[in-house]
Amino acid sequence: MVTVNWIINAHKILATPILLAVMWHFHHWSAAAFLYLGLHGTYTLLWLIKQAVFPDKRFAQPRFVIVSWHWQAALVLAGWFLYCVRNMRRKDKSMSRYPEFAAYKQRTGMLLPALNCTAASALRTKLDYDVPARNKPRRPASQV
Repeated sequence: MVTVNWIINAHKILATPILLAVMWHFHHWSAAAFLYLGLHGTYTLLWLIKQAVFPDKRFAQPRFVIVSWHWQAALVLAGWFLYCVRNMRRKDKSMSRYPEFAAYKQRTGMLLPALNCTAASALRTKLDYDVPARNKPRRPASQV
């Protein structure tokens, strides 16, 4: 039986591998990315220790509505999904006035990043993020 506690713990445990996958996908191995990963990993460990030592009784209740897939739960989830899709489309329409939006839209999906990533597109994405670093003026060799 799925409880609220199980759902919360699963999300917290999955944060670390998902963050590592995102770092790998975007070739982003900066100190900030590792700090973010470390903070989430530490929080997950502390949460699991707290849950083992001081379990919250409210989180141990089963989620019958979601598990049973009652038609009312499906209706609520469908309504929430349609509401989110409507807001995503509004955001896309609002962002379309910027010239960079076409390139952004081409390399991303509506809900998830474009997962049909090849090595060339991953490199192109990394280079897109490094644009400010490439435009820095270089010092002459005599000043180095």
